Amino acid sequence: MIKKNKFLVIATFVVTLMPLFVGLILWNRLPDMIATHFNMNNEPDGWTSKAGTVFGIPVFMCAMQAFCLWATSADPRKKNISEKAFKIVIWIIPACSLIVCVASYGMTLGLSIDLGTIVCLFLGILFIVLGNIMPKNQDNFTFGIKTPWALSDPDNWNFSNRLAGYCFVIGGILIILVTLLRKPVLLFPIVIIIALIPIVASYVYYLKHKEM
Repeated sequence: MIKKNKFLVIATFVVTLMPLFVGLILWNRLPDMIATHFNMNNEPDGWTSKAGTVFGIPVFMCAMQAFCLWATSADPRKKNISEKAFKIVIWIIPACSLIVCVASYGMTLGLSIDLGTIVCLFLGILFIVLGNIMPKNQDNFTFGIKTPWALSDPDNWNFSNRLAGYCFVIGGILIILVTLLRKPVLLFPIVIIIALIPIVASYVYYLKHKEM
């Protein structure tokens, strides 16, 4: 799948490294320490050196992208991953690289950027997108609800991932709503609930059909 989409894969690495080139252009305008972590009130509470931000974060993101691609290529059931899902998922890390690094540059240079809202809205959209593509995959070790019971039973896999698709879409919509309503305290419970429901359901499905 990677060889078939090699130009797309290369493009994801180029985008992931774009903040590095932006940082080099802005180098003389950036301070020695750059805020790279922010609390829920959009206040910086973590700083990284200029070199660490400009070079370190994009390179680390590229390493993560390379690892994810390697894990996908090493998956013995990689043929069960839909090409559409693969094309969408490989853009997650490049998008994160742009959001984190460019937002850090912008806020450092005095731009008014509500990073918390941007990240939460991105998370909500991401859940909606993932929810729509999860049911399209067959059992694999890379993408989906990979419980032992689902991986050992195609019917369990289809059931669990269809349910997860609904949960992720609903959860994504709720994340967007609570973000717009400025209720960040609800984000963590929503994520935990939509993650646990298909896992528990997968086990219940296993127990039910084991007894039959």
